[in-house]
Amino acid sequence: MASEKRSESEDRWYLEPDAAGIDIGAEEIYVAVPPDRDEQSTRRFSSFTCDLHALADWLVQCRIHSGFSICTR
Repeated sequence: MASEKRSESEDRWYLEPDAAGIDIGAEEIYVAVPPDRDEQSTRRFSSFTCDLHALADWLVQCRIHSGFSICTR
């Protein structure tokens, strides 16, 4: 019997279905939501206040209740 393998990133949506992935840079913020929440499930925002408000509005629209950030160097 063949078992179906899922990647670790696929499993994360099941563990925390209302979470967004957030990569925060000095000038840009990349945000990913579950693919069924928006036609464009990954977006880039600048770090200006008006764009942070747009990011928050988008997360509310996508029914996101938590987020996680990955630290990279």
